[in-house]
Amino acid sequence: MEEFLKLFKNERFKTIFVLVVFFILIYFFKSIANILLLTLIFTLLVNRLCDLLYKLVRLPLKYSVVVVYFAFILILYLVSNFAFVEIKTQLNSLVDMIIKFYDNPHSNNWL
Repeated sequence: MEEFLKLFKNERFKTIFVLVVFFILIYFFKSIANILLLTLIFTLLVNRLCDLLYKLVRLPLKYSVVVVYFAFILILYLVSNFAFVEIKTQLNSLVDMIIKFYDNPHSNNWL
């Protein structure tokens, strides 16, 4: 038992053990693996960004997290507004083209 406990004092073994357990859990929860991985990647990126913001501006960590999440939500809002407008105009033109096609079926050279 002491040898087993000695293994867990080794940092390298702990890291490998945690990774193996993590991959086993991902294997058993395949259906949500994408969400888990995306969440972990996003969390890692936000953590690094908050640390960078703390080093550059000396903003306390809890405020830097709020700033980073607010900036992320703002960027998502702006991108979605511009993207949805473009998608809406393209869908409207697609519907108009389909209506014109069915109104004038003989003008189609492909049929």
